[in-house]
Amino acid sequence: MLQSTIHGIRRALGLALVSVSLLTGCSSGATSALAPQGSKSSASPGTQPTAASTGQPASLSLPTASQSGTVVLPAGSGITPSSLTALNSLGHTSIASNGSFSLTTFSGGPQLTTIVDKNGNPLLIGWLGPASTTIDVNSTAAVLLFYASDSFALTADLRAEALTLIPSAPGLSTLASAIGNAIASNPDTFATTNAAVSAALQTLLASLIQTSSSTNATRMRLHTILTGSPFLKGYKTMGVHFTAVNTPTPGLTPIIDFPDGFHFLNELRRPADVFIDRISFADAAGTHSDPGSLTPDGPLNIPATAGVQGGTVSTLVDIINGTYAYSPITTSSTPLPLVPNSTSTLYALTVVGPGLLEGAFDQISTPYQDDSNNLAVKFMVTDFLLPLIVSQVIPSSNLDETLEAPGVQGAIADLVTSLAAVPSISAASSSGDTSGALALATTQVASANSTSAHFLQGVLDQILLSQGIAAQQRAFEATQAYFNGLGMADRIEEAFDASVVFKELATSNRADVYQVIVTPDTVTLIPANQTIVAGFDGTLLASVPAAGSSGVTLGYTYTNTALFGHLFDGQPGHEDNFMSSSATVTYVANANVGKGGTDTIGVAIADVDAGNRTQIGTADATVHVVPSPAPTPPMLSVSISPFGCTTIPIGGATSYTASAAPAPPQGESYEYGWQFGTSGGVPPAGVTFTDPGSSYEPGIAEFVGPSSSVGLSTRPSSGANGNVSIKVQLFVVDGSGNVTATNASAGAFFSDGGLQCAQ
Repeated sequence: MLQSTIHGIRRALGLALVSVSLLTGCSSGATSALAPQGSKSSASPGTQPTAASTGQPASLSLPTASQSGTVVLPAGSGITPSSLTALNSLGHTSIASNGSFSLTTFSGGPQLTTIVDKNGNPLLIGWLGPASTTIDVNSTAAVLLFYASDSFALTADLRAEALTLIPSAPGLSTLASAIGNAIASNPDTFATTNAAVSAALQTLLASLIQTSSSTNATRMRLHTILTGSPFLKGYKTMGVHFTAVNTPTPGLTPIIDFPDGFHFLNELRRPADVFIDRISFADAAGTHSDPGSLTPDGPLNIPATAGVQGGTVSTLVDIINGTYAYSPITTSSTPLPLVPNSTSTLYALTVVGPGLLEGAFDQISTPYQDDSNNLAVKFMVTDFLLPLIVSQVIPSSNLDETLEAPGVQGAIADLVTSLAAVPSISAASSSGDTSGALALATTQVASANSTSAHFLQGVLDQILLSQGIAAQQRAFEATQAYFNGLGMADRIEEAFDASVVFKELATSNRADVYQVIVTPDTVTLIPANQTIVAGFDGTLLASVPAAGSSGVTLGYTYTNTALFGHLFDGQPGHEDNFMSSSATVTYVANANVGKGGTDTIGVAIADVDAGNRTQIGTADATVHVVPSPAPTPPMLSVSISPFGCTTIPIGGATSYTASAAPAPPQGESYEYGWQFGTSGGVPPAGVTFTDPGSSYEPGIAEFVGPSSSVGLSTRPSSGANGNVSIKVQLFVVDGSGNVTATNASAGAFFSDGGLQCAQ
């Protein structure tokens, strides 16, 4: 493949000489031939065709402007700003000693700009534009996160949103600090991979992707954008289901659009065409054949990505808004309507283009095969053949616009038709052998009598006509600069991004086929079932999963049976049955619900566009309300002091104290029951028990009273000896005077008669 590529490039370079000879040796239409090398054109400006006389634009240059910026180096770097250079795809400029610079950029949007050192090693990077003029460690961190998170591959709206949110992403300052420390340690640190910065970047990315909930709105939105990517992993989402009949071409991805459409993301330097055919639909009566084409006037074109020179007619990108080389192409959305009243509608998508692999090519119809072949030839002509030739005639910055001019487009179409009629060229380009097709095409157009050479001259004539007299001198100077100034190897690098193209064509199919089933969109109200205690509340979320982050405006109509609670969205007057713009509502259960019961919550979701509401679907959820459970009594405890065994001398006295915890609730109190380890639960005969307010309860053999302290005394001759157990039990007295025993108790021992206390 490499040898074939080099051979094709060399043949194409030979064609550049052919183009010069055509310009200098032929005259066609009203244009003047280029003057011989080293001389000026002798034609008078007054004799040249003007924009008014030809109907062609006089100037097709892309708008640019001078943009000021400032480089802020990290502390401790030791780098002199004046030793640095700022560069972008349009050029480069030196940096002043105070860090300021001015660089030409495309108007209308920020452009990626890199700060390099005197050795050409990258140092800092950022988006340069009217609203972003500082390039420092913070802008560098933002750019790294943008690419590491694959934000560049998002759809246009989400990519723009990511660009806005990333500079304020939580944790970005940590990555910026790592970048600053790396530069301070080694100014050439980014000439190779830096492990510390890579680790900091990976940590930041993980925090955004893995954190699904946060109090930070920026983190939450970035998480949704980065993890809610619309790419079809397995080609299946709610509402629309993609099934690839063959293994699809990598880098050319179908993406679902809400509510019932799709678009393609193309990351390849290779275009494609898409044909859409409706196959059948299903309803309650069964499946019905329903053939029809959604592309009767020709296929939908998927442009290729831009090359290093900004692309050509088949690789147009929005350069004005800062699109860079190889930026993915996002096509416009194409609807796949559901047949009215059907449960599903089946479509077939046929994607054709140049490629080395057959894919589903042998399964598609002859007209689709012919389109694949013609597209491949057009790709070879517009992306390789013409840019190589025309770049010698006009400035490369005007290439896209010049090739888009009406007269030029007609001439290009004729040239493509003539080359497509050559079987060998068509076969080589269709099979992905662009270098071989290019070599065959150079031979074809180099033939003075060939039809393709005639059409090539028509293209060149139209280009000179559209540009006016000044273009002729510029064309000569460009040709002279090409051969005498730049050197052939450098020019090949600029004119061809062949290594990328040929690698991608080697993994591309000539045809991919998808079966697409469109079904009604699903509406959800979650949780579908929940239980709420009386007096408490719960949250419900309404959504259309297929909508994702499509940016559509949804309207919600809520209903509630309202038997055991009420529904609110926080807006005045919105209760139970109301229209709302909120996807979240709150159900508040009534405080007094008796035995409880169930309420049914309903939602109807509509697509709201300029005041018009298109019904999408409905969903229900049930809420079970249960009474509040009886309060759990607290765990009570009581202790006794002194604890253990206490000796009471003959004729002596002591006291015991009970302590209860926790304190009784308001309106309640504690009482204490004292019991002795003797028959009947009374003290020994020689012992006197003192408990103010207590009464003896024979049923439980306890002295029960409100006092937590009791006294014991012995008579001089008690006639008793040995250990006696003493126990205290806790009672609760409610506000009505009812006394309830608890399981809380404590015990101790005492000895009377002067004997040694032993347990």
